[in-house]
Amino acid sequence: VQFGSQYLNRTDIVYTAIRPTSIYEINLEEDTFKIDLDLWFRYRSTLSEAEIANVRLINALEEPVMEQPSVQTQEGETTYSLYKLNGKFSLDYLSAEDRGLGERILSVSFVNEQLSRSRLLYVPDSLGLNLSQYFSL
Repeated sequence: VQFGSQYLNRTDIVYTAIRPTSIYEINLEEDTFKIDLDLWFRYRSTLSEAEIANVRLINALEEPVMEQPSVQTQEGETTYSLYKLNGKFSLDYLSAEDRGLGERILSVSFVNEQLSRSRLLYVPDSLGLNLSQYFSL
């Protein structure tokens, strides 16, 4: 899009969240855990579902397979896609400075390595997680 003499790029915003459904086999000696989780995307975008869901789970020891969404609905121009995943992940992906003494962190993080942040931005879906009851934006 041209704005005066400058060109502006469109950045698509995708609301996303990860909700654990089960955490098991926590192994403090190997620094691993297994998790079943829901990963969803809520968006209005010109990008395809394949481009939006093309994510790599950063601390997965074995990359879970993301096939078709378990649930996909369309409300007006907004698409909601839910993926059910499970896998084995590394504990303490965050550095020691980012956690308290004796604290262990079970986290799951992802990145889209095909599209830059100037093209696609993931933001926490506080509405989808019902966090609005705890925080005001």
